[in-house]
Amino acid sequence: FGYEQHRLRLEPIIRAAEQREIKSVPEFLALGAHQVVLEAGAAGKGAKPGFSAIGMTVLGPTTTALQKALTFNVATPALSLTVRDRPVLLEPDSRYTVLLPGVPRINGSAALAPGTHSFATLSLEAEGYELKVEVPATVSIEPGRTVVRLQ
Repeated sequence: FGYEQHRLRLEPIIRAAEQREIKSVPEFLALGAHQVVLEAGAAGKGAKPGFSAIGMTVLGPTTTALQKALTFNVATPALSLTVRDRPVLLEPDSRYTVLLPGVPRINGSAALAPGTHSFATLSLEAEGYELKVEVPATVSIEPGRTVVRLQ
C-alpha cells in the first residue's frame, strides 16, 4: 500500500509542525514583546469569554493558549475586554494575558512610571486591545509586563 513511502514523505512536515506547536506557558509568553495581564478576580466571576481563534492549545486542565485570537471578548458589569488579532492566554480565576508588541496607553497616557498605580476607573488601549474597567483597580508596571488587578 505504500505506507512507508507516505510516512517518509510526511515526516518532515509533521516534525516542522511539532516545532511550531506551543507546549508550555513560558513558550507562549515568549511570542510577545509585552504582556498585559488582567486579574479580574471576583469582578470577573461568572464571565464566559467568547472568541474566534487560529491555533488553540490546551496547556493544562484550566489553561488555554490562543495563538491568534481573531476576536476575544469578555464582559461583566465591572469590565469589558476586547482583543483582535493578538495571542491570548486564558487561566483560572478570570486571569487573561494578552501579548502586545508594545506598552498600552493607560487612561490616555502613553507611559506610566514603573511601580503600582491605583485608579477609580481604568482604560487600557493598544492596537487590537481595549480594556474598560468600572471598578477600582491597581496597575503594576514592570519591564515587559503590565498587570491589572481589580479590587
